[in-house]
Amino acid sequence: MIGGIPPRGNQTMLPLHGRSILVAEDEPIIAIEIERGLTNAGARVVRARGRKRALELAQDSGLSAAVIDFALRDGDATAVCRCLRQREIPFMIYSGYRRFPVACRAEVVVRKPVHPDVIVRAVVDLCRRHRAKARPQRLVRSGALDPPRLAMLGQVYHAVWTDIGVEFGSDPRVIATAQGVLASIIIDFAWDGQFGAPELTRIAGRLMRNFIDPTTTRTPTAKKSPPR
Repeated sequence: MIGGIPPRGNQTMLPLHGRSILVAEDEPIIAIEIERGLTNAGARVVRARGRKRALELAQDSGLSAAVIDFALRDGDATAVCRCLRQREIPFMIYSGYRRFPVACRAEVVVRKPVHPDVIVRAVVDLCRRHRAKARPQRLVRSGALDPPRLAMLGQVYHAVWTDIGVEFGSDPRVIATAQGVLASIIIDFAWDGQFGAPELTRIAGRLMRNFIDPTTTRTPTAKKSPPR
């Protein structure tokens, strides 16, 4: 299992299904490991070892997100990051460097080395947060979300977060990520209008519990054995 992601079965249920991810990494073994993890999560991966190729791929109209190593084979990735930022494509930096130019300041920065699962989870979070930001405007413009339904979704969000928010601890970054994921889940299932508040609350609550990192969940207290 990769990053809490089940083995490939029903492709449409994978968290990165339909996503195209750029991996700009000059070390082949690292690139292959990241590609394998992202592919198992449902993504289509395009790879680049050098800055020139990465910059070409960054201009792909179908790109969803990117994993960028700052130091590439033929130079640093500043131009690549600048292109992604201008096109409003979310990206993360995966590098051994500590400092980067302003253009390379990403929402997520992970220092090498880490397990590929960490990269997969970060990319899933990036895509969900990006979608959560963009989707409501499209829904409102299309008329799929009228004011009463928007109010209902707000109530669902409040109910689920009140129930599960404590599970994500007190780290502001973790909380912000979790809240973005919750908003994205609610918006996704509200798209066609077939679910009411009770159904949306149950679905969102169940999916958020699946999203929780097992290392941060509270361990249940063991039941004492009855005296013999």
